[in-house]
Amino acid sequence: MVNALVSQMQATLGNIHSANCLAVDLNELNEMIAKKFDEVYFIDVDSYETPSYHATAIMESIRDRLVKGNKWHEGSDWFSFAILAFQMWIGIHPYKGKHPDYKSSEWPKRMDDGISVFDPKVTLPRTCNDLSVIPKSHLGWLREVFVNDARCAPPAMGDALAVSVPTAFKFIAASKSFDVNLVEQCSEDIKDVFNFMGVNYLIGETNIHKGRAIVPIDIADTDRVIMCESQGIDPIVCVLKDKTVKFYSESGMEFGSIAANDMMSRNGCVYTTYDGKLMENSFMRMGEKLIHSCRQAASVMDLTTQVFNGVVIQDLLGKKYITLPYGKGLCTNMPVKELDGYRVLGARSERNVCGVMAEKGGKYYRFVLIFNSDYNKYTVRVVKDVPYSDINLTVLPNGIAVMANESDVEIFKDTSVKVVDSPPFDSTKKIFNSSGVIHYIDGKELYTAKMKG
Repeated sequence: MVNALVSQMQATLGNIHSANCLAVDLNELNEMIAKKFDEVYFIDVDSYETPSYHATAIMESIRDRLVKGNKWHEGSDWFSFAILAFQMWIGIHPYKGKHPDYKSSEWPKRMDDGISVFDPKVTLPRTCNDLSVIPKSHLGWLREVFVNDARCAPPAMGDALAVSVPTAFKFIAASKSFDVNLVEQCSEDIKDVFNFMGVNYLIGETNIHKGRAIVPIDIADTDRVIMCESQGIDPIVCVLKDKTVKFYSESGMEFGSIAANDMMSRNGCVYTTYDGKLMENSFMRMGEKLIHSCRQAASVMDLTTQVFNGVVIQDLLGKKYITLPYGKGLCTNMPVKELDGYRVLGARSERNVCGVMAEKGGKYYRFVLIFNSDYNKYTVRVVKDVPYSDINLTVLPNGIAVMANESDVEIFKDTSVKVVDSPPFDSTKKIFNSSGVIHYIDGKELYTAKMKG
C-alpha cells in the first residue's frame, strides 16, 4: 500500500505540485482526474496556483525553508511529505522534541536552522515510537531530507521489522454439550455487563441496572458507556458524548471529564484518544472524594486510529500497528505486517490475546494474535474466507481463550486449538468471564455456560 501511495504521488507530482499550494495546469488536472472519477469537486481552491497567480497559503509546520518567494516545486512538496510521513511513523513533528539550545515553542526557528530530531542533542518523549519502526530505506531518505537538505522522492519501501513467530497450530475437533443457566433478566436489551465485587451491572440502551435498582445516570443518546473499577470500593461509570467523556460515581455524581474521540477499558483503567494521544485514566478514592488522574500511554494519529474493545489499531502509511496497553503504565506499539493491505473491521483483546476481523478483495479474514509475556513478539493464526462477524472472545484467568464464531467455539491456549460444535452462544451473543466462568448475553437475559465432561 505504501509503494502504491509513493508511486501514485511520484507520478502525480510530475505534473502537479502540492504542499497546501498547487502549481497546476487546471485543464491537465481536469483531464487526469476525469479518467478515474465521474464527479470532481475542488476544495480549498484559494490555495491553488496557476501560471498567472502564485499561491501563498501553506502551513508553517510543513513549509520548506529552502524555498524563497513562494516558488514551490516538486522537491519542496516531498519535503512537506517527509514531515507528514515522519510524524505518522514516530508520533512527533521532526523539528520538535527537547533540545538544550531551543525552547519548546521555538520549533519554527529549528526549522529555519535545520535542527531536526536527527541532531544528537535532541531527545524525544518516551511516548514516541522508536526510529527503528521506520524501514531502513525510508529512514535513510528522511535523514537526507532533514540533515543534508535533500529534496527528492522516497525510495521504494524496504522491509519492515518482522516480529511474528511462525508457529504450527494443532487443531482438535470436539462436540460437547453445555450446562446453561439463566443468571439475570433485564427490562431492556443488555448491551454490556460489568461485574464488580460479585455484582452485575447491566448496561442497556437507556439505563444501567443493578438488580432491581437503576443507577441514577442518564445514558440515553450517548455514544458509548463503559464501567471500570477504582482503587477503592467504587465502580466508575464513563459516558462518551459529543467528544467528551464524563466520569460518574455509582450515586450519579460527576467528578471529572476529559476530551475524547473514543474510549475503551483495560487494566482497570479507561483509555481515551484525542489530539494525537492515548490517555490512561485511572481512579482512586481519597477520603470522601473520587480522584481522576491521567497520563499519556502512547502517541496515536487521530485520523488513522481505530479504537476497539481492549486494543487500538493504527494505519501508518499503509502499515498496520497494534497499540496495546498491557498493564498500568505499560504499552506496546507493534507493527503487524500480516494485517498490511487489509481493511480492519473489528477487533477485541483481553490479556495477551487479540482477535481481528479484516477484509481484503471482498473476502473476510479472522486473525488471532497471541503475544509473549514481554509483548514484543507474537504468534498469528489466520482463518481465511470466513463469514463476517464481530470478534467475540474472552480470556480466562488461567490463560485459556474462548472465541465464539458463527457456528462453533474455539478454545485455545498457545498452539493447541479445540473447536467445539453447536455451542449455546455465537458471535452475536457477547461473551465475557467472571471469576473464570463464561457468561453470555442473549437479548434481555444473561446466562452462564459450562461444558460438560
